[in-house]
Amino acid sequence: MNDCKFFGKIISRTITKRYETSKIEIQVEVQKQRKSKSGLPVVDKSVLNFEAWDSAAETLEHNSTVGDYLVISATAKIRETNKDVYFRINEFKIVSSTSLIDA
Repeated sequence: MNDCKFFGKIISRTITKRYETSKIEIQVEVQKQRKSKSGLPVVDKSVLNFEAWDSAAETLEHNSTVGDYLVISATAKIRETNKDVYFRINEFKIVSSTSLIDA
C-alpha cells in the first residue's frame, strides 16, 4: 500500500453532493526544499490534487477554507480516463492560516 504524507496550503476546492454522498476535490500547494549544486537553498512548489468522500469531505467543507494548511495522509491513485495522478485522503489535520501567524 502506498501511504503518502504531505503538508501544504489549500489553493482551490470543489464540493459536490449527489444523493447522500459528499465529495470534495482540493488542490494543495506543497513545497520541497533542497540545495542546488552550488549549495544555495532552492524551494520547488508543486500543486497536487486530492479528494475526500463522505464525512471527511463534509469536515473539510465546513472547517477549512482556501489558504488553510493541511497535514495529509493519502493514497496515490491514477484516473482511468486521463491517467492523471491524484491522492485519496485517508487522514488529515487542518491548520488554519491564522494559527500559523500566532505561532
